[in-house]
This record gives sequence, C-alpha cells and structure tokens, in this order.
Amino acid sequence: MVVLWKGLHYCMWMADKPLIQEELADNICSVMHLFQDDVQMLLFIQVYFDTTAREWAGIDRLRLDKFMMLMRRFLRQCFAWLQRKKWKKPLLKRFIMTLCKAPISPSGNKCPDGRSRETRSRNT
Repeated sequence: MVVLWKGLHYCMWMADKPLIQEELADNICSVMHLFQDDVQMLLFIQVYFDTTAREWAGIDRLRLDKFMMLMRRFLRQCFAWLQRKKWKKPLLKRFIMTLCKAPISPSGNKCPDGRSRETRSRNT
C-alpha cells in the first residue's frame, strides 16, 4: 500500500494543468470506494496520511494548492464512506485515531503547520 500511495503522490506531483489535477484528485479519491474490506479501507486512509506527512516538506509552493485540494477531496470521500457505513462506532473511532496521529495532531511534530491548519479549517 505504501508503494501505491507513493506512486499516486507522484502522479499528482506531475499533473500540471488545473483541470487535469482536479480530475486526477477525484480519480485518486474514488479508488477508496473500491475496497470491500473495512480494514483495507482504513489501511488505505492511514497510508495516505503517512505518505502525505513524509512527502509534505518536499512540496514546493507551486504545487502546494493541488496537494491541499487532494487532501480536502480525500477527507470528503472519507466522510462519504463513513456515512455509507452508517457511522459505525468502531470504524469512526479508528478513523479519528488515524486523524489524530498525523493530520490534525497539534502536538505531533509529524504534521507541518500548513497541513494541520488545512485539515482543521477548510470546509470543502
């Protein structure tokens, strides 16, 4: 799963036109709905955030907007998945634990300020 996300990250990195970036972000996010197994889905989510945390420092200012767009769309699809699962408590708890490990952890040094602010403040 790590290799898959690294490849998806660099696909997004190479996308250079706004319409292509938007379509690619939607396509990447739609992959999550192909998982039938909740454990695999949660692993997919966790590895996305791990990959984002690992690669974030290398994103230059010209590419920052498209990765923030990807993150917003990814989170939106995560919530759509949880809604489809009727907000089952064990899934929700695991998802929240995943978020608290990296993207919205105010105390962790794993998350750069820009990304944690993005996941806490945007409504898209």
